[in-house]
Amino acid sequence: MKIPFTIIGSGIIGVLTALKIRELYPSEDIALIDKAPYPGHHSTTRNSGVLHAGIYYPTGSLKHKLCMEGHAEWKRLSAELNIPLDLCGKYIIATGKDELDVLESYHQRALANGVPGIRKMSDAERREIQPFTNTLDGFFSPETGILDISAGIGLLYAEAQKKGIHCLLNTEVKSVSKDLLVETSSDSFSTGSLINCAGLGAVDIRKKLGLTDIEDEFVKGNYLKLNKPYYNRRLIYPVPLKNLTGLGVHTSFHIDKIVRFGPNTEKVDVLDYKNREENLDLLYSEIRKKFKGIERDDLSLDYSGIRTKIIRNGKLYPDFLIQSPISGYFEALGIESPGLTAAPAIANFLARLIQGKLAS
Repeated sequence: MKIPFTIIGSGIIGVLTALKIRELYPSEDIALIDKAPYPGHHSTTRNSGVLHAGIYYPTGSLKHKLCMEGHAEWKRLSAELNIPLDLCGKYIIATGKDELDVLESYHQRALANGVPGIRKMSDAERREIQPFTNTLDGFFSPETGILDISAGIGLLYAEAQKKGIHCLLNTEVKSVSKDLLVETSSDSFSTGSLINCAGLGAVDIRKKLGLTDIEDEFVKGNYLKLNKPYYNRRLIYPVPLKNLTGLGVHTSFHIDKIVRFGPNTEKVDVLDYKNREENLDLLYSEIRKKFKGIERDDLSLDYSGIRTKIIRNGKLYPDFLIQSPISGYFEALGIESPGLTAAPAIANFLARLIQGKLAS
């Protein structure tokens, strides 16, 4: 048996890629495989749920371009499928004089990146959030928002099933050969195009093909829930951590408007989503530097997520890596933030890459 297109990974990028390939090849068989029990089990549903506007990323990088393209696509998908989306906006603030130059550098990058509506925070806005933050200065991004990704992945997965895509959950890929023979926990078959959208498992998949030039680096982010009313009109972010290792502990709220704080940045070697008691103290020490009116007892442990970074040529690779290193094989690696926002654009990028290779 030969399946023309096989996608490994039913996270948001895998599902959207399957849908895009279906659009391009309406009569071909497409398989979507995942060892998880439901779609979006890992990175897709374990993040802040923020729809980013393209502020942070080096101008012209894939993260910059695909974030902005993906943002526009999510607006379209939200309207078409009734996926809840709240463009609440975001303040990025400096809380100390030593942060003012960094803040301005990101303000200038946002302008260079063409992020719509970026402007300096007004005096009235500063007064509005002063009861909640130690704000010296800041700027505002009106296009940043919150996406209900749990609803989104469910609706998009249902679309994939409606469009005849063979969706195989609880199915682990055991081996893959360079001639694209795939052995899973339930079957064996050959495929014309193998698309690796496995997220946290993507490097392991490529190693099955003998590709050993890239290694994983996993970074865990833990979140705390605030158990009292708090400012939730806009998101509030500090200036990012050095070298964009993280965006800093910030306010977060899903469509439910319950305020959470996180994520922190914790390097890990295993996939473990337990949020441990010591994170209350670790995160609270960060929260109290930036935010006002919160005591440790106001906070409780919430969820955790793990983002995937990659090491290439011995160095941390700073961008998304989307390529086809072997004939018939395609991969999306290092899909950390803004991966959720960029997901529709990453799917489009992969589909164009596949279409170009098949046409050549």
